[in-house]
Amino acid sequence: MRRRSTLTAARAIRGLFLSVPLALGVVIALAPGASGSAGTGRAAAVARADAALPGRGHSSVPGAARSLAGSWKLLPAAPVTTAPAGLVSVWTGHEMIIHGIVPGVTFAYRPAADTWARLRPGPKPLAGLEADDVAVWTGSRMLVMGLTNGSYNPVANTWRPIARLGTPDEAAVVAWTGRQAIIWGGVCCSGVSNGGAAYDPGTNTWRQLPNAPLQPRRSAAGTWTGRELIVAGGFTFDHNRLFRNAAAYNPATRTWRTIAPMPLGRWGATAVWDGNEVLVIGGYIGGGVTARNRLAVRGLAYNPAANRWRWLPKMAYPRSGFAAVWTGRQLLVWGGLTATHIPPPHGEAFDPATSRWTALPASPLRGRAEPVAVWTGRRMIVWGGSASGHRFTDGAAFIPAAGSWGEAIELPGLAALNKGDANVSSVSCASAGNCAAGGNYIDRHGHEQGFVASQRNGRWGKAIEVPGLGALNKGDVFVFEVSCGSAGNCAAGGPYTDRRGDQQGFVVIERNGRWGQAIEVPGLGALNTGEAHVSSVSCASAGNCAAGGGYTDRRGNGQGFVVVERNGRWGQAIEVPGLAALNTGGLADVSEVSCASAGNCSAGGDYTDRSFNEQGFVVSQRRGRWGKAIEVPGLGALNKGGNARVYSVSCASAGNCAAGGFYSDRSFNEQGFVVSQRNGVWHRALEVPGLGALNKGVEAEVFSVSCASAGSCAAGGGYADRHGTGQGFVAVERNGVWGRAIEVPGPGALNVGGGDGAVVNSVSCASAGNCSAGGGYTDRRGNGQGFVAVERHGVWGKAIEVPGLGALNTGGGAAVLEVSCAPAGGCAAGGYYTDHRGLNQGFVVSQTG
Repeated sequence: MRRRSTLTAARAIRGLFLSVPLALGVVIALAPGASGSAGTGRAAAVARADAALPGRGHSSVPGAARSLAGSWKLLPAAPVTTAPAGLVSVWTGHEMIIHGIVPGVTFAYRPAADTWARLRPGPKPLAGLEADDVAVWTGSRMLVMGLTNGSYNPVANTWRPIARLGTPDEAAVVAWTGRQAIIWGGVCCSGVSNGGAAYDPGTNTWRQLPNAPLQPRRSAAGTWTGRELIVAGGFTFDHNRLFRNAAAYNPATRTWRTIAPMPLGRWGATAVWDGNEVLVIGGYIGGGVTARNRLAVRGLAYNPAANRWRWLPKMAYPRSGFAAVWTGRQLLVWGGLTATHIPPPHGEAFDPATSRWTALPASPLRGRAEPVAVWTGRRMIVWGGSASGHRFTDGAAFIPAAGSWGEAIELPGLAALNKGDANVSSVSCASAGNCAAGGNYIDRHGHEQGFVASQRNGRWGKAIEVPGLGALNKGDVFVFEVSCGSAGNCAAGGPYTDRRGDQQGFVVIERNGRWGQAIEVPGLGALNTGEAHVSSVSCASAGNCAAGGGYTDRRGNGQGFVVVERNGRWGQAIEVPGLAALNTGGLADVSEVSCASAGNCSAGGDYTDRSFNEQGFVVSQRRGRWGKAIEVPGLGALNKGGNARVYSVSCASAGNCAAGGFYSDRSFNEQGFVVSQRNGVWHRALEVPGLGALNKGVEAEVFSVSCASAGSCAAGGGYADRHGTGQGFVAVERNGVWGRAIEVPGPGALNVGGGDGAVVNSVSCASAGNCSAGGGYTDRRGNGQGFVAVERHGVWGKAIEVPGLGALNTGGGAAVLEVSCAPAGGCAAGGYYTDHRGLNQGFVVSQTG
């Protein structure tokens, strides 16, 4: 994808072996106990080096539950004089429409203007029946069914009657499938139902569903998964029998199937689909009439793929009659009544990725039952409800803090693979909640192996060994980088060891959520006579990627290559055009590639000139054809010490990129540089403005750059302050002009351990002025910790320790190795921590948009 975080911790690993002839082999990770630095230098980002962050001990940060970051805002007074009852609501995309039966009233709240509008009232409800209304949003109309049977068009502000479905049901399951509204079960007129029907708004007709394999019931939990209606639980009309069985209805085939029953019967619960599982929250458990007094403390999750239920952790306040919305990442719950009929003091949020409940901040509203609520994509709006016989006419909006980070978790499945040290070295997000991760672990034979893992709809799946690598690899293998062109369509690459003990480069592709078999890079074997590797992969769209790295030619010289995937097929690797002419010293490599669109990429790296000095180069691909590599303009004039390298490249659009790295000045101190490409032309490299003033030591380097749009980029890295302590910096380019580097706000308070200090390993920008950064720092106990920082509207906030990482990092060594932000917002980060045995493990953490 275009807007992705660039070089990760593997950058430093690649840098280590680029400094020696490739024939000596690729040194990928430092062994436990080896010397290294977390704060400055190329070793700062080493993926799994224990010594890359100092000290081992116990984290000072407890793993206590936090209140979800965010704020409440009271809504203005609604245009009603009498509090309506029998409320239903929908979100249209720009307004919350509320309809009440008594008195019949319809009105809308518009968040953009923070105003209410009184709408045309709906059809007169049926009289003399005990039933409810239910409502769904079709994309253009609100359908209200039950006592009120009408279709409301918000554009025209008009209602039209809809056909009645016999006798309306109370406490029925309702869902919108994208084409029809389905209603099933419920109670009316001294009886319960196991029947259902589907309403087609196009024809204004109902069609009875086939008989369900379930007994008649009311108050079942149900939700639409995108393919099926899941129905579970419920109870009889007289409360004397509580059900735990469940079924799924597929409208495409008009068939029911029996699914696994719940562990315990439950009624009155709320069900939502999180993209992977059905979450069933609240309600009552037990059997018989006493079930009313037994609120469910724990929820359940049903996995359709495995046909299995699992228990969820306890809520702080079990409740009934609450409002619930799904945000795309979390389930937000507010209101309701406890077992003693007292409203809980606050709402709660459940994150399926971490399987944890977190308290919401206290609301300005009085507690109540049966409020209506919607999720707008940015905020939860709640309105109305009742308590102690009083009906309310007020409401409020809860706005989760933009860019707030969830809790770090060990990457699922990685512990089962890992018999030694592991890390997540790379992450890439195509959209919020849809990412991929890659890295390494040690198998039972003591060999390094590569893994990949995918996140879908906010939930990380299990890490798996890269398919097919076992057949290729006879020694050690590493996943250096992953990149996603769209959700479920990614690529990864790195080196593996063949049967002769030589390293070769591989690539592997994920299509539609399934990882294929790893293959040796086509054509690389013909180029390579010794050691080879893939350093970087970048995908512009599904099936259109590029990769780059290094190999050893027939003369024993290190050379750089690129290879392109078009429409899902990898072409032949080629030597970077023009690089051999520059590389007269015989040691070159591609550090990173970045693709703005299919056939329009850039790459950068380093080579050795005739004086055996290291220099940095860039090369661009236009319309599928690679141009000639050139020395980074102006870098030679800066590089008086003869040691320069391009570490990171990022392209926002075709011909509009940025790159960063380091060079050695006349005092042989390393300094960080950036260079920009505009309309296909690379401009002159410059020392990062302001970095020289910050850097009082011998090393300052740019480890990562990321561009959201042409001329709007960010860079991050590390430098040494006057005490010789490593510090992390960020710098921002606006409208094509690089601003001054600043120490990342906040790490000064975190980074008090001295010694190796702090570093920014990765930056990633979702849009201009909206970026995230991550890295490592040393706490007061000398332990390595991981941090993240967020830029919002051009202003960097304070860095924070990754939430939840302290609880994992009992061995005292952790860092964020890469951050990736999707263009529409929402980021993920990965890295490593040290467990109580002193072994490194891999973690991931997600961020809201």
